[in-house]
Amino acid sequence: MTRKQVVIVCGMPRSATTLVQDLLNEHGQILLYNEFPLYTFRDVMPLISAYEQFVTSDEELWREISPAEAKVRKGEILFDLWRVGSKGAKHDTEPANFRVVGMKTPLAETEFRFWGRAFEAYDLKYIYCVRHPCRVLESLCSTWMRQHADPVTSIRNLYSNSYHHLCAIERIDAECVLTVQADRVGQTTEERLAFCRRILDFLGVELTPGVLEFVEKWPSINDSVRFGPKAKLPNNWVQTFCSDPHILEFAERFNYELPSTTDDPIDDCALAAH
Repeated sequence: MTRKQVVIVCGMPRSATTLVQDLLNEHGQILLYNEFPLYTFRDVMPLISAYEQFVTSDEELWREISPAEAKVRKGEILFDLWRVGSKGAKHDTEPANFRVVGMKTPLAETEFRFWGRAFEAYDLKYIYCVRHPCRVLESLCSTWMRQHADPVTSIRNLYSNSYHHLCAIERIDAECVLTVQADRVGQTTEERLAFCRRILDFLGVELTPGVLEFVEKWPSINDSVRFGPKAKLPNNWVQTFCSDPHILEFAERFNYELPSTTDDPIDDCALAAH
């Protein structure tokens, strides 16, 4: 690779972004930092732009920092912020020691223009995680959205925003984004290994013993502890959610069957892969 590769693992919350992060961190040449909520630090975005303007200004020419180096340093600022929010010995290692560096954070695709500016000196790629919308709805309604006054509308809006930006990334450069459906991966080692190989091939790295070991201890995608317990939702919530045009378009594209009437239960059969 001619440039350092940066990968952003994104997608709707509760869509196996953590699983993909764990998978990639088992690879010796990949460093994926923990989720860092940059959206709560609004000054970060202007900081990145202001930094480049500062080091390339006439007053700072004595520093002899070239425009190309300034672009690299913008990314290094974010690497340092990611490190602040991460734990573990691997995260204490210099990013320069890895072929691929990145971060996992749901809904990061909604800030793709910012990531593009910050990492313009890098080979930036996105892994967009997809899971059945009804499973995401169940999980979010039983976890951090359960106290929300109108969780269905909020989650519908999140989906609409997320999918809109995924499509925008694809229009700009379809080869920089890979969509993965971890909930479609079967129980066999071969199916799980194929899923891992697809991601590693996208990043241009080889399969390693660490990844093979991860395949052997692969967690259940719909496990109640890892991906959130199921919530028993009112049928009108489900119907309202599933009738949204953006949810319908999302489900059609990724081949998910949605309950068609208020009498249809949300069960494992209804959510099976087709």
